[in-house]
Parts: sequence; C-alpha cells; structure tokens
Amino acid sequence: MKLSWKLFFITTPVMILALTFFGMWLIHATFSDSLEKEIAQCSLENQYAATSYILAHRAYEDTLAGRFTEEDVVGGFHEAGSEQEGCLRIYDAGGEVIYEDNGLAIPNRVRERLDERHNFGYEICETRGEYYVAALSRAENGVTVETLHRVTDIFRDRDQLSETYRLGLLIASLCMGVVIWAVMNLSLRKTAELSRVARTLASGDLGIRVRAEGSDEIGMLARDFNSMADTMAEQMERLKEEAARKERFTSAFAHELKTPLTSIIGYSEMMATMDLSPGEIRMCGDYINRQSKRLQSLSYKLLGMSLMEKQKIELGPIRCTELARQVEAVEKALVRKRGMVWRMDVAEGWITGDRDLLQSLFLNLIDNGVKASSPGGVILFFGRPEGDGYAFAVADQGTGVAKEELSRLTEAFYMVDKSRSRKEGGAGLGLTLCQEIAKLHGAAMTFDSDLGKGMRICVRFPKAERTGRRDGG
Repeated sequence: MKLSWKLFFITTPVMILALTFFGMWLIHATFSDSLEKEIAQCSLENQYAATSYILAHRAYEDTLAGRFTEEDVVGGFHEAGSEQEGCLRIYDAGGEVIYEDNGLAIPNRVRERLDERHNFGYEICETRGEYYVAALSRAENGVTVETLHRVTDIFRDRDQLSETYRLGLLIASLCMGVVIWAVMNLSLRKTAELSRVARTLASGDLGIRVRAEGSDEIGMLARDFNSMADTMAEQMERLKEEAARKERFTSAFAHELKTPLTSIIGYSEMMATMDLSPGEIRMCGDYINRQSKRLQSLSYKLLGMSLMEKQKIELGPIRCTELARQVEAVEKALVRKRGMVWRMDVAEGWITGDRDLLQSLFLNLIDNGVKASSPGGVILFFGRPEGDGYAFAVADQGTGVAKEELSRLTEAFYMVDKSRSRKEGGAGLGLTLCQEIAKLHGAAMTFDSDLGKGMRICVRFPKAERTGRRDGG
C-alpha cells in the first residue's frame, strides 16, 4: 500500500473521531445547559405553588372554618398566568392525592424520599412520548405539592441537532477525505520522483537528479538526495580511475617483467645450447647480470612500497642541514662521475620524519634528475624554511616533461621516455615510491617542468614536531 493511502487511512479516521467526540460534547453541553435552566424554572414554579397553596389554605381555614374544598383553595392562587394548566398535584400527609388537575399518572419516586430536612426534589419523567420535570415540595403540615414542567422541546431539539450534526459530519468527512487525499498526494508527489530517480541511479545513470523545490521536509530530502547522488558520482569516478590505474599497473608490471625475463631466458638458452667464444659468453653474462639487477631493483621498490603501507614508521626531529650532508655524501661523487655539476644550498631548519626514508626520497629524486640530464648539466639540491614548515627542492637541466604529463609522473611504471628509462635501469617506480614517502610525512610533492629545459621537484613539509609516531598504513 502506498504511503499516501496509509496516511489517508490513518489521518481521516482520527479527524472524524475527533469531530464526532467534539460534536457529541458540544450537543450534550448545550442540552445540559438548556435542561438546567428549565429545571431551575420548574423549581421556582414549584416553590411558588407550594407557598401559595399553604397561604391560601390557612386563609380559608381562618375565614370558612373548614367549609371549603381543595379545589377552592387551589382556585384562589391557580389563576391564568400564574401557573401552567394541568401541572399541579397535591398529596396529603399520608400520600393520598387530594387534588390534581391532570390525568398524567407519572410515577414519582422523589416524594418517598422527602422529609422535614429534605423537603424538595425533582425528577425527569417520560410519559406518552413527552418529557416532564416533576418538582415536589413538602410543607410543614406534611402536604406535598407536585408541579410538572414540560421539557419535550429540549429533548427534541437535542435529537434534531444530533441528526443534523450526523448529516453534516458525513458531508464534512467526505469533503475532508477528498482534501486530505489531495494534500497527501500533492505533498508526497516528490517521493514518486525520488523513487524513479533512485531506480535510474541504480541502473547506472549517475547524471540524473531530482528537482529540489521548497523548504519543507520533502524539499530538504530532495536536496540531500542530490547531494548523495553527487557524492556517489564522485566516488564512482574515483573508483573508475583507481580501477584504470590498477589495470595500467598490472599491464605495465607484466610488461616490465616480460622484457628482462625474455632477455635472461634467451641469453641463458644461448649459453646452454650454443658453442660460444669467451667474449660472447661475457656479453651474454653481462646482459643477464644487467637484467637481473633490473628485476632486483624492481622487486626491492615494490617490496618497499608494500612495507610502507603496512609498517609503523617512527618519526622524529631531523636537522635539515645534517640530512642534506648525508644525501650529498652519497650523490655528489656519482653526479660528478656522470660529468655533471653538483650544487647544494640548504638553510638551517628542522623537519619531523624518518631519516632513512627521507634519504631514500631525495636520493631517488636526484637519481631521476641525473638520468634525465646530459654531461655538463647542473643538479641543484636546496632547502629553505617556508611559513611554519620547510621546503626541499631538486632541480636539473635535463630533458624536462610536458605539462600534460606532470600529473602522471607518480603513477607506478609510468615513464616519459621508456627507452631511455630502461637503458638507465629504471622501472617507473622511483617517483611512486617518493610520493608514498612524502605522504607518510604529511608532505606535499609538486612538479614544475618545461620540456627541454629541465625539472624542478619541491617537497614541502609541515611544521616540525620534536616527537611523534605515524602509522605507515
């Protein structure tokens, strides 16, 4: 069952019940108020009749000395305008009726409960389809005067009002049901659109959105739904990019393994099956050795990346000038051996990190600069405080990289010049490893390059902390 129908079948009965009880209360309150007024009027009439009867009875006894009847007494005060016709009954002390001017035999249980202390009472009676208020007063001599007051109109008005209200309630309920149903469908119209858009999203169309209108709960839900869809689309794009990177990684990894393995297998079979000269054997062994070292370098870098993702790295305070001297001790001779110029300019400062990993980071960056440069080029390693942190940079005058390729430099196995990289023994993992090390230290690595003019790689570290521990995973 639809939500609109559920709300309709819940709301409508509640509203009808509320109106029913309110109407019943209102009719009952009106009826009770009118009846109380009639009872008060009847009480006044009864007391007047009882007082008049006693005074007239005494007057007749004083003047006529017993030569009168009850009709004579009643006739003295029961005149037109002073009392309703056919509403009086008088009982003597023994309970016998000594006078009545109507033929209504109304059973009255109130008279039996009257005494000297409780000398007044009333009762609502029904006879011959009519309703009366029977009021009784007990006099000092034991005589009881009963008067009747017709209240049939009040009961009929109540019944007529109830009937009219029931008809009005039926019409109002129908109208109210139509209005509630229309309002529910109008209010929940957006939910149908949300459902349709959700099914479309589930089918793979992540570009569809819901029209967000209004500031009510449905409008807020529509905006939240669109925000969720935007997030899903972004996540899907990231997943697609990640899947594409993994696919490229797998393809490149397989290719990087295939090339050296093919060379190793080919030269080893040549050595095993052919009669080679000592020079040819040395040549085959040289090829096998170089390709084996290339595979070894590849495996070490992959292992290093895997370990960095899992192990916990101890981070501590490192003096920048001291770290730079340690890097220079390794690279300076190698740079000069390749016929290049080494320059270092590192200012005083502190960073927080792991010394061995940071040495590996800068050695890889410098090694990349050396491989991309020709003899006579300059390799520059410098560092300066920058804001609250510290920035290192490695610059070369090598071949450089096109602007559109800078964003892919840290992808695993990506090589700008594949032939040159393989000739130098590279596998396209150096910058990927550097990126992972920088992330572990909360540092940002940026690239700036002009094709044919060289490359500048900057690593910016956050504010140094004297102690700390960071999870490498």
